[in-house]
Amino acid sequence: MHGRSSFNPIARMRFSYVTLLTALSLLELPNVLGAVTFADPAELKIRNDKRELEKLTQKALDKILTKLDKDEEELKKAGKKATCTRKTLRYKLEFGSMQKKDRKGYTDAVTCLQKLKAKTPAAIAPGARGRNDDFVVTHVLQTPYVHMSGTFLGWHRYYLWVYEEALRNECGYKGPIPYWDWPKWADAPQDSPLFNGDAYSLGGNGDFIPGHPGLTLNFGNTTTVLPAGLGGGCVTKGPFKDMVVNLGPVLIGTPGPLPSGLGYNPRCLKRDVGPAVAMRWSNYTSVLETFKREDIGNFQTFIQGPGTETATESGIGVHGGGVRK
Repeated sequence: MHGRSSFNPIARMRFSYVTLLTALSLLELPNVLGAVTFADPAELKIRNDKRELEKLTQKALDKILTKLDKDEEELKKAGKKATCTRKTLRYKLEFGSMQKKDRKGYTDAVTCLQKLKAKTPAAIAPGARGRNDDFVVTHVLQTPYVHMSGTFLGWHRYYLWVYEEALRNECGYKGPIPYWDWPKWADAPQDSPLFNGDAYSLGGNGDFIPGHPGLTLNFGNTTTVLPAGLGGGCVTKGPFKDMVVNLGPVLIGTPGPLPSGLGYNPRCLKRDVGPAVAMRWSNYTSVLETFKREDIGNFQTFIQGPGTETATESGIGVHGGGVRK
């Protein structure tokens, strides 16, 4: 069983929601000149939603740990030993909260996996070269079946577990597995510990290309146009500055060697990270709205986009907002 943080896994992502604002709640403390300043209502809402989400995630963690303790006690009374307890949980950590040595260890393990030989048969994906490509191939092939379906969350949970096992067993990684706290860095993801380009990041943003058009995604009968970020070119800083992308592209209308995106197509890693998509689709308010769904079907669908569209734009949900910054 997996959690999110080794000390207080969900404490890194705490959020509170105040439904009714009084006049006083719009007032900030006087500034140094003695004048009263007013909070931006939009910023205030995000701040309140952050605190509400913090409460919800802490409540969820408490329930999980209580259930584990109860199960352990019942098994003990029956003369059995519990194998899944709060002590055996394998926690995920928010990337920025990880120690630098663990961040570096993680990216080293990812680089190691890229250098290992792929296991995917050439008849399935002739472009697969490294072990990391095996995971790309799997996701490309399964995307039509594991998105917009009841298997969405469970499948991806298992997928990440298999990837984690490969990092540990094939490349010797011993640290925690990170997660990306989308709303924490939504206002400037390019400056976050993930993408600031230092030796302990996941590499920098792509080199800035002025005037580039952004991204058009084609999935089924739906076309979604996302605004340009603050990059667009090749990644030239950080651990993955020399990374070669072998597969793709898919879903963006750019031709490759094979229509499936599984042909050999070596090129640099490109990124176009910026706040426009993140602030619209994966800020604290967007995440909190997801947790307000009343059943699991609506919850899973809302994460992926349907229900989040407006009269003027397609809905991509927090899932789309997170992975397409």
